[in-house]
Amino acid sequence: MKLTRRAIRTYQYTVLFFSIVSLILINHPTIFLASVFIILTLTLYVLRGIRKIRKLSGECFEAFLGISPNVLSIGDRSKVRVCVESKIKDRLKIEIYIPLSEGLKIDSGEANWSGVIDPKNNAMIEFTVKVERSGLLEVGPVIIIVKDDFELVCKDININSTGLIYSSEEPIRARSIVTAPLPIGFNYPGYTSHPFIGINEQYRDSIQSNHSSLKNIDWRRTARAEGEEVYIREYSKRRSSDIILGFGSGLDLDLPSYGNVLNWIVQVAISYALYYLREGSRIWILNYNDGRPVITQLKLRYGELTLRGGSTPSGGYLIYISRLVDPNELNSIKEYLNVQRFRVDILLIDLLDEVLDLVRD
Repeated sequence: MKLTRRAIRTYQYTVLFFSIVSLILINHPTIFLASVFIILTLTLYVLRGIRKIRKLSGECFEAFLGISPNVLSIGDRSKVRVCVESKIKDRLKIEIYIPLSEGLKIDSGEANWSGVIDPKNNAMIEFTVKVERSGLLEVGPVIIIVKDDFELVCKDININSTGLIYSSEEPIRARSIVTAPLPIGFNYPGYTSHPFIGINEQYRDSIQSNHSSLKNIDWRRTARAEGEEVYIREYSKRRSSDIILGFGSGLDLDLPSYGNVLNWIVQVAISYALYYLREGSRIWILNYNDGRPVITQLKLRYGELTLRGGSTPSGGYLIYISRLVDPNELNSIKEYLNVQRFRVDILLIDLLDEVLDLVRD
């Protein structure tokens, strides 16, 4: 809660005006009473404004932030749409501001809005951003500045609706799905040694050879080129897989060094997951929330990264990151997934020192 520029300037101009007049009319009672009356009246309006907006919080608003596309390369542009809805019956004067992380530049439109909002009139913002560097870039959060009727008092409210843009130095194109059978019954990420994948892929010769391009080889049980047999053992094509990225208990913490630990881990994990999506892998996100695992599939389509529910893999590679605060966590995961058909890697995060420092503070 703070005073607006209008209120601060009104106080300043009032004091300045009556200070100058008092120098001309020294000790005149009218000047003293008039200045006191104006300042008291202004203070009453300020208190009235504080009473109106002090109970407002992020729960009084609902913000929707969409970015399309959100998987880009340097120099590409993306359209950002923000819709803010009010759950309060009264009309409110607000300003909306959308901060951008370093590496994003507004190409057209504006990332701010001001006006009156109520349940029947929503605030809409549309603008285009240009990507200037690679990495994981943030759009948001949505910052709402609520003002009273006379715009004397304002309150900043942050809506946790941050959008992410994944930027690479080169264009990201999804490739066709390539699978290969393994003795253990499922695929996991890595180079395949299966000898029959396809002619159109880029291969790497496992032995030194001066033969022509391996694309032109007639593929049989052995590869033939210029009348001499050449055995191919490794390929430069990565095998696609079904991958589950799991995030367990004890990660939803706000630490000074990381911010929100869960958000930080998810952002890093998804940025690496993009490379496997490029190779045709299917990726799911598993969240362990209050004893209930919830799974959604990560989709990359037309340059837009989305999360969709409704499907669960029957096998694959499970990478589970957790602090294992909940003692029943692993049993719940076993019941939810048939873990016998998964290759499971559990990564335990040790935040004991950081949490102890936070408790002491």
